Amino acid sequence: MGFAVCRLIVAALLLGAVAAVADVTAGGQVRSRWELRDTDGVASDGHTATRTRAGLSATLEGGVSAFMQWQDVRIWGEEGNTLGDFSADRIDLHQGWVQFKDFADKGVDLRIGRQEIAFGGQRLVGAVGWTHQGRSFDAVRGTWRPGGSTVDVVASRLGDTSSPPAAANGTFAGVYASVAPLSGAELFLLYNSLDPATEQFTAGARKKGQAAGFDYRVEGAYQTGDRADLDVAAFFAGARVGRSISGVDLTLWYDYLSGDDETKVFDTLFATNHKFYGYADFFLNIPVHTAGGGLQDVALKAKKTLRPGLTAALDVHSFSLADDTGVSTAHLGEEVDLRAHG
Repeated sequence: MGFAVCRLIVAALLLGAVAAVADVTAGGQVRSRWELRDTDGVASDGHTATRTRAGLSATLEGGVSAFMQWQDVRIWGEEGNTLGDFSADRIDLHQGWVQFKDFADKGVDLRIGRQEIAFGGQRLVGAVGWTHQGRSFDAVRGTWRPGGSTVDVVASRLGDTSSPPAAANGTFAGVYASVAPLSGAELFLLYNSLDPATEQFTAGARKKGQAAGFDYRVEGAYQTGDRADLDVAAFFAGARVGRSISGVDLTLWYDYLSGDDETKVFDTLFATNHKFYGYADFFLNIPVHTAGGGLQDVALKAKKTLRPGLTAALDVHSFSLADDTGVSTAHLGEEVDLRAHG
């Protein structure tokens, strides 16, 4: 009953706001990408996929705004015959939210609905924009900005057995703060659960800045709780240091994710892992893609602006398992990524 009343209140707020639209903006995107995968032991595969997005944003009176974004993702040729397949079964709502600025005069911006969420560098919570479909959450998010700091509180429903085909109830919630008195250091506490056997807490910190002519970033997190009815005790640590030399930005990078195939393996949750562990995407789903062995990544990265609007970059990674139990060697191999972008 309480939930029904809450829905009625939100609906009333939205209907009242719609009558006072101040500005509406339309936007969209069509992005096509060809990919080729040619891996040892696996047949070569190439395909072209297109992501099409259309969105409407509305600014309303009283500090209210709304955004709706529809999305279609498909691989070229998968329909076979477009004359015979004209259904819209691949069109989905990627985002659909309403935001109340300074909600109830409490200094908090409140956003309700399906939305992209990206915290920090997207190390643990990200929108995964590299993939065509991306990630969004059905969530409530409150943002508070006291004295130059920023505090985000989010609660999201990941799965609900009352709404098939969900097979289990799932929840994600957390607090993520950028603390001005700590020179912008970021602190966070995240919670995720999946019935009946997973309930995890992840606490950590992230700091980036400049010192003695170098750029740096350090971050880490500790994970505890229950996973498959086993007590979890896992951690992640990462650091990078960089400097510009003769117009080339050089960065030395190291990440360590604990692992042992049971309770000490670190779960990267909802991360944009493509951004961190090599563009070949061998490690998109950690711990699954490392068989619970964790991961170590030592990388050297170089980037240079060739001309305005064109940048070239070279990344060299060396990957190994954090735990080599049950394997002949912990070394996984090297990866070289070369790219140019505007």
